Amino acid sequence: MMRRLAAALLAAILAAGLAPSAAGADEITADSAAPVVASLVFDPTVLQSEAGPPNTRVTSHVLDDHSGVASVSLYITLVGPDGATLRFDGGALTPLEGTPLDGVYRGGIGVGYHSPSGWYTVHVVTIDKAGNRLDRTMPEPVGVASKYGDYEAAQISDARVEPAQVTAGSTVTLTARITDDNPLQMPIPATAWVAWRNPGGDITARYEARLVAAGDTYRAAIPIPAAAPNGEYQVFVRAVDVGGNPTVLQLDQQVTVRGGRDHTEFPDVMVVDQPDSVTVSETGGEVRIAAMAGSLTGIREFVASAAHTNADGSTARYEGAFTANSPAAYTARIALPASAPRGTYRMDLRLVDNAGIVMTFALGERLPVVSAPPRPQEPPLVLPDDLTVEAVDAGGTRVAYTASVACTPASGSVFPVGTTTVTCRTDTFRITVADRTPPVLTLPPPVAVDAPSPAGATVRFTATATDTVDGSIPVLCTPAPATRFPVGATTVTCRAVDRAGNTATGTFTVRVRDDVAQLAALRAYVVTLGRSGRRLLPTIDAAAAALTAGRTFQTDLLLAQLRGPARLAGLTAAQREHITQAVERIRRYHRRGV
Repeated sequence: MMRRLAAALLAAILAAGLAPSAAGADEITADSAAPVVASLVFDPTVLQSEAGPPNTRVTSHVLDDHSGVASVSLYITLVGPDGATLRFDGGALTPLEGTPLDGVYRGGIGVGYHSPSGWYTVHVVTIDKAGNRLDRTMPEPVGVASKYGDYEAAQISDARVEPAQVTAGSTVTLTARITDDNPLQMPIPATAWVAWRNPGGDITARYEARLVAAGDTYRAAIPIPAAAPNGEYQVFVRAVDVGGNPTVLQLDQQVTVRGGRDHTEFPDVMVVDQPDSVTVSETGGEVRIAAMAGSLTGIREFVASAAHTNADGSTARYEGAFTANSPAAYTARIALPASAPRGTYRMDLRLVDNAGIVMTFALGERLPVVSAPPRPQEPPLVLPDDLTVEAVDAGGTRVAYTASVACTPASGSVFPVGTTTVTCRTDTFRITVADRTPPVLTLPPPVAVDAPSPAGATVRFTATATDTVDGSIPVLCTPAPATRFPVGATTVTCRAVDRAGNTATGTFTVRVRDDVAQLAALRAYVVTLGRSGRRLLPTIDAAAAALTAGRTFQTDLLLAQLRGPARLAGLTAAQREHITQAVERIRRYHRRGV
């Protein structure tokens, strides 16, 4: 419908020669017509002032002929008896779908909590991109329903019911005139019902229907089930106006129902067990009732209730539903909160069948509810402050603490690494087992190696680390093992970090000896050989002098003499091997250095 109306309006615009063109910015300058509101819908159509703003959704279809819609907003007004105008602004509506030339916009509007009821005039303000503005008064108003100032209930009159006698399974029709002084003159929610009670007053039935308005005349068709009790029914009407004021009318007429059930057909119920009294503690209490009943086929509700009349006349009521233990045995449990009033309670049972018949059984005012004796005073709770201890291994640490009550975990338990909450009755504290100890590094002693060339030597070494919690952990050394070290002394720095972030660092020295240092080491070794090596010293000293003078060729010739059998006579095989290898390393150093 909204689209058809928009299409018709757009066709009228085109016929008037106001169709948009492709002239761009020049077209905006020539635009002199404001956007047009094609439709406006309120949902709901009547605002409830008690709901709080915004309390209705507004949807509007807006068309423009040239530059396009820039903004859409609305407000509502009401002129009071004194001539003053009351205004509520809804603000800007936001685009929902479509284009600036043909789009749907949505927003909301609300009224104050004490706004008067009535039909408010709706105003829509549209502005296009060329600045053209139109403040349009819409033809349809919007209603505002308020309880403020409405203290008079609706009036019910001319109420009658037909027929006066019906057969169960049919309907009776109630007609009434309902009027109210509210200016909205809206249909008033109203309900009609017929009610029956047996002579003993312990079985009731009620059947109702909502009234439908036609002007100020209201009509309701009240269904009477086929299983309804036979007898005389009272007739009632209840209406609640916009201001929330209720009114109830009992008609002088009665309705007679025939062809239904006789009240003697309802099941018998016998209570076989109920407490003499109930004790309520700080956690509450419970009333347990056992009952025997005949067939409860068609019963949709079977409950027990305990009700106490307070000093101010109000009633504290608690209920519990019966559950079947066997085809004829039922048990109900009524939970009483700790706040339940102490005193005498009236006990009742209530059954409701599928036909809406209510059967009540009064058990009398015979259930005293008393307070439980006070609990023994517990000793004051004394707990330690939060504790932090060192982890002894990956499994945690055994921790002993002192508290005035038993706690969980108990004192002396093994607490895992991390934080554990210890619960002691109604309070807690925390024990944190922390790994604050750095790993232990195991590094090699100072390392001395002979360089095979002036470029240095590849040095291999092993560094390890162990941690109390993490066990063996990797070690990072700089320079790393199996890398080439230059001639001279190099400090190696090693570092190990456990999972807790504790760091251990250490250093050791790697000394790479050149030919001079190697020859000095050879001489020192020969000196340790005593008389057997003394004859080698002159040759070694001569080689050292030549080396110092830079005559490496002469040095190598002299060192070659040390390998002769005569020179090495009297030495052990191991000693000869040591000297021979040292000489060869020095000579190789010279060859690779060329």
